[in-house]
Amino acid sequence: MPISVLIFKQFQFYNLMHVLKTKFDLINNKLSKFNRDTRFTSERRHIVTVRKSNSVSEVPLTDVPTASQKTDMLNEEPNVDLLQKLLTIYSNVSDGIDLVLRIFGWHLLFLTAVSFGVITVQSYNLFSLISHSLVIPTYHVVFIVSWILVQVMAFAVNILICGKTARMMDTTISILHKIRLSSNEAPNACVFYQILQIFSMEVLQRKRNFNAAGFFDMDYKLITSIIASATTYLVIIIQFHLTNIPDCHFPK
Repeated sequence: MPISVLIFKQFQFYNLMHVLKTKFDLINNKLSKFNRDTRFTSERRHIVTVRKSNSVSEVPLTDVPTASQKTDMLNEEPNVDLLQKLLTIYSNVSDGIDLVLRIFGWHLLFLTAVSFGVITVQSYNLFSLISHSLVIPTYHVVFIVSWILVQVMAFAVNILICGKTARMMDTTISILHKIRLSSNEAPNACVFYQILQIFSMEVLQRKRNFNAAGFFDMDYKLITSIIASATTYLVIIIQFHLTNIPDCHFPK
């Protein structure tokens, strides 16, 4: 795969994940405005549910109100409508996350594998230079160190954006739990509570761990795993390197 194509797909993945993370952040900000002082007075409206073809949950939709109901709704707070819209947006954004991971799953796997291989090999070259067993010009040292840092940044950026998005999705769970406790105190929170339950089921049924084509999770534990694996392979390669050096090269 050409480097230019790899870099282009990397920018595409980062930009898409950043947009989706921003959507989750906006949803959480809207949900945070539902506090204990809010009065949920929309119990007059009947809720029906329609299953979306691309969602794991049922999204509530309101019936068409009559003329008398429209008059009553003018004095009601738009909490139920807002929660329904946030539920629909959350479901659509979560579907977008699943689609992005299906498209870029193999890209994440390939990029992480290449970064791991480059870090291991270039670290061995750096060791060989330090041990004076490999003659390399001075400017090559800067290239080796820079190339190792570039590979570390390559997979670290993906882990960072996936980790931030996962934290945003986890934040939604805690916010919904607080709203649920608040809604129990409201005397007319029946409809709102029903939608809140559906919202909670939608969030819980969504996967919040991002993976590279199903091989490994793109979380912060992957950084320590790559460092540990690269160090292990580097030690093995150095041991083979030392066993191949003639005995005359060692001081008596």
